[in-house]
Amino acid sequence: MDLKTVLPKSKSKKKEYFWSLVLEQDWVQAGIWEVFEDSSRVVVVSPAVHWKTDNELINSVDTALSAAVGELEDEKVEPSKTVFGVPDSWVDEGQIEKSYLGKIKHICKELSLTPTGFVVLPEAIAHFYKSKEKSSFTGVILGLASESIEVSLVKDGNLVGTHNVARSVSLVNDVVEGLVRFSPTQPIPSRFVVFDGKEAELEDARQELMKADWQSLDKVSVLHTPKIEILEPKEKVLAVSLAGGSEIADTKKVSVTKKQETKDEDLPKEELVQVDDIEGKKSVESLGFVLGEDIAEKPDETSGRDKVASAQKDVSQTIQDKSQETVEPDSFDDQTAEKESIFAKIGISSFLSKFKLPTKPNETFKSQSKEKRVLVIGTLVLLVLAASAFFAWWYVPKATVTIYISPKQQEESVTLFIDPSASSVNVEDNILPGNVKKVSVSGERTASTTGEKTVGEKAKGSVEIRNGTSSPVRVVAGTVLISANDLNFVADNTASVSAALSPTDPGKATIDVTAEDIGSEYNLAKDEVFTVGSHDKAEVDAVSLSDFSGGTSREISVVSSSDTKNLQDELEEELLEKAIEEITQDLDSEEELVEKSITISDSEASFSDKVDDEASTLKLSLSLDVEGVVAKSDDIFAMVEDIIGEKVPSGYVLRDEQVDTTFNYVGEEDGVYEIDLRFKANLLPEVNPDEVTEKIVGKYPGVAQDYLTSIPGFTRAEVVLTPRLPGRLGSLPKVEKNITIIVTAEK
Repeated sequence: MDLKTVLPKSKSKKKEYFWSLVLEQDWVQAGIWEVFEDSSRVVVVSPAVHWKTDNELINSVDTALSAAVGELEDEKVEPSKTVFGVPDSWVDEGQIEKSYLGKIKHICKELSLTPTGFVVLPEAIAHFYKSKEKSSFTGVILGLASESIEVSLVKDGNLVGTHNVARSVSLVNDVVEGLVRFSPTQPIPSRFVVFDGKEAELEDARQELMKADWQSLDKVSVLHTPKIEILEPKEKVLAVSLAGGSEIADTKKVSVTKKQETKDEDLPKEELVQVDDIEGKKSVESLGFVLGEDIAEKPDETSGRDKVASAQKDVSQTIQDKSQETVEPDSFDDQTAEKESIFAKIGISSFLSKFKLPTKPNETFKSQSKEKRVLVIGTLVLLVLAASAFFAWWYVPKATVTIYISPKQQEESVTLFIDPSASSVNVEDNILPGNVKKVSVSGERTASTTGEKTVGEKAKGSVEIRNGTSSPVRVVAGTVLISANDLNFVADNTASVSAALSPTDPGKATIDVTAEDIGSEYNLAKDEVFTVGSHDKAEVDAVSLSDFSGGTSREISVVSSSDTKNLQDELEEELLEKAIEEITQDLDSEEELVEKSITISDSEASFSDKVDDEASTLKLSLSLDVEGVVAKSDDIFAMVEDIIGEKVPSGYVLRDEQVDTTFNYVGEEDGVYEIDLRFKANLLPEVNPDEVTEKIVGKYPGVAQDYLTSIPGFTRAEVVLTPRLPGRLGSLPKVEKNITIIVTAEK
């Protein structure tokens, strides 16, 4: 663990409080601690607060700090000095990356914090476990976030590395992908520690990881079913506080105040951890491994292949010597026995013991018996077969070695102008030659309607107008009559109502009325009393002469304006995809379509029904004339190379297959198309395939892997042997031209 700090170590007894601020991809958590004797004593731990954007990060940090300060006792002073705990992805070569450093500076400026230093979370957690368990931690630490996970491998308390993996639907697959990026041949520790700012999700993640059949996986080697442990969110604050205290004031343990213990029963009641000087390193040589050496090159040890070569050399020399001198039988047998002791190691002594050399130099095959001649011929056949097998083993095998390199990314944007009249690239004015592809597409689509409408008939009836005043009353057509339950009816004709002859004999006239709206509720019974227009009901009223009838209503499906719009949008999107496919199929291999330049030059739409027509379905026939801008891939790369060429670091190269481009169509003027080009270039270290081949030719895959790790930016390698031979025969080809080297960027 390495805490980067700008303060000198201190043993001061003056009480001073510090912040521990844990920043994760989605969460932030704060704690307040003090140096008490030889302990980092945690006073307060805040709840985790969610954040997503940079603006939310400031507010979330402020919320976490405020929650912590609210728990301080009155006489305590709010701290300023801050130790940050950050994900490993925020750090590059021991320093916080520029973009994330800007976030931390902004936090410190807005919230008046003094940055003391930072610690990488996986290292702090490993140090915390070492302190807690009195032994060096070995395992896999998984930091969960909404869009990615960080897979960290720790061995003997040392962080081997961390890989960031984009989240998918399967947490197990994501973890396996991260582990594969480490050496796939080495067993993975069977201890996993999972942490996240959202405590509720940790148990679900733990259960999902426990259900996986780890020992059946092909991509990684796990000797035992992993033990899945959950790191409580509060323990991240303890880990960062322990790291900060051990660096600032040589504290040896972390503890919590009694007040904090009563607020959180999950925290230990006594001192949590004690830091001891633990030597966790074991001698790998005692386990049969050799560090920093190729065992095939050790002077006092001979590989099986060297033994075979040595033995063959001895036999050849023996045969040559025997052919040049006369050997007594007893002497020859002794020497043969001596040679057989060597060949017994490789299992061919029984074969040589059947073949004896002639005892006299001038002895020929003619003087030998028929049995010996057959034996000699058989021996020659076997030697030919052995030589053929050796030749095939030496010259036939092939290998493809794919080297995955972690690239340096360079992102830029530029405004381009694609001019169909241009004949060549103009890098000074950002002009590319190009042309416009045009196609016509058509199609039909039917959808259910969603509009609703009420239709029906209005109720009708006759009423008698009664005038109780001393003056005549005139009721004109259109006068509104209101029933006792506030239903409106309209007079169909005009009537004059004479004055009352006496209080008990009002003037009367009959008129027809029609309901103001449709519906059966307007079918009123006989003798219903109505208010007539603006007249006082006590002076002038109306009464129904019979039951009102004819009022009906029902709901029907009709075409709505949103139905036509949605149907046209969906069919238009489908036809645009069809147009893009047709244009793409018509392109040359060197051409590239600027997809966002696709525009509709003309369209014709025909609907089966109009808006408000009664219909349960709506059909649309649509025809589009579509055009798109096309440019050559080589011209685009030439522009990218001109823009980024001077920014490529020494030792790195820019390749066209490692450039991802995104086009944003701006507009067209006078036949020239304006395009906003954004590109991301993955710069790979300059690797000489011939040099790599020379270094690994004839080596065993494990030895070759050791060399490949020395390549700058190396993450992993895949070696495919054809054919794959067993045991020590399965080395890389002995002929350089049979080895193919592929260098690609790690996704």
